[in-house]
This record gives sequence, structure tokens and C-alpha cells, in this order.
Amino acid sequence: MRRLVKFLMLGGALAAVAVSVATSYVGALARQGDDDSASSIEVRGQWRIEIRDPDGSLANVVEFENHLESSGARLLASLLRGDAVGGNWNIQLWSEGTEAQLCQVSTATDTPTVCNLHTPSFTPMPGGSATLDVQYGTLAFDGALVLDGVFVADRTGVVTRVVTQNYSCDAAVTLADCRDDIGRSSHWGDAANFTETTIDPLDVQAGQEVAVTVVISFS
Repeated sequence: MRRLVKFLMLGGALAAVAVSVATSYVGALARQGDDDSASSIEVRGQWRIEIRDPDGSLANVVEFENHLESSGARLLASLLRGDAVGGNWNIQLWSEGTEAQLCQVSTATDTPTVCNLHTPSFTPMPGGSATLDVQYGTLAFDGALVLDGVFVADRTGVVTRVVTQNYSCDAAVTLADCRDDIGRSSHWGDAANFTETTIDPLDVQAGQEVAVTVVISFS
């Protein structure tokens, strides 16, 4: 009789332990589900725009973030599959009002256009400045892509929307060819808007310098 009681008590204790372990395991899974950092990967664009007067003094600075566009996600998938080759980068600064654009079509006309900051190998676009530098894995931003460029506003206007773009090529095109004069080449494709967002209106005066830095990180 005593052996039977001890056996039943031991069985009850083991069952209690099993329930406790199961409860702890379910709780841990629930906590893991609540922890976004353990279950997601993000592509983020961190922006900094500095406005400087002709004498070099800082007139204004804005910082903000944006996230991956659907076309940027498709580009990443194509690159990872080996279906595409990454090409030149371009940054666009827009105004919602046509007359409020900061850049002009050419020095011979005051026709307003979107401002483009592109890499030096890119055939210049209207309103384009070939000062964009692209770096990866710098000391300050290990594992991130850093786009950095500057231009001088042709006109007084406002920035309300910003975009990063990549001009990729088919996988059959070499990396060197994809990055050489892609704006006029026969293997040029549509630009993929990688990151994009609307910002509070940023006023810029003609002659002011606009310096843009975008850090695209993966975490």
C-alpha cells in the first residue's frame, strides 16, 4: 500500500514538472513572438540633408528615416537570385509644385526640373549633379551602404519628397558595363525606387549648397 502511494505521489510530481516545463516553453515562444528583433529583418534608409549658405555657414539640417519600397524589394530578390547586376545609384529630390523645383534643365534655361544626384559614370541628366559617392562597410557604418553627394540649388524652391534609385542590368551584362554610361547605353533598364518618402517642406534658396547623406542599413 505504501509503495502504491509513493508511486502515485511520484507520478503526480512528474506530471506537475511536465506541465511546468510545457508552460515555460509556451511562454518563451510567446515572448519570442513579441520580440520583433528576433523575427524580422529591416532595410532602413537614414537621411541627413544639410543646407549651407554660399559662405559655408550651416543654414538648416534635417534628419529622418524611410523604408524599403516594393520595387527595391524586387531588386534585392533579383540580385540575390543572380538575375540582375547592381548598377549606378541616383538620389532624387522633388517638389510637389513644378515651379518649386530646385534645379533647372540647363544653364541656358530656367525651366524647373527634379534634382538628381548621381555617380560620376552616369550620363548627366537634366538637373543632375555627378557628385554622388557610394561606399560600403565604412568604419562608421559597418555593413551599411552610404550614399553621399552635394549640389548647388539653381533656383529657390522646396523639397517635399526624396528617393534613392538603382539602375540595375540583366545578369548577362558585366558589372563594368552596367556602371559605364548606363543613362545612354543599350542595356539600360528602368530605375528601381529603392527607398522613398515624403518629408516636411524644406525651403532652399538659389545658390545654397545642398549636401545629402543616405545610410542604407540591414538589421
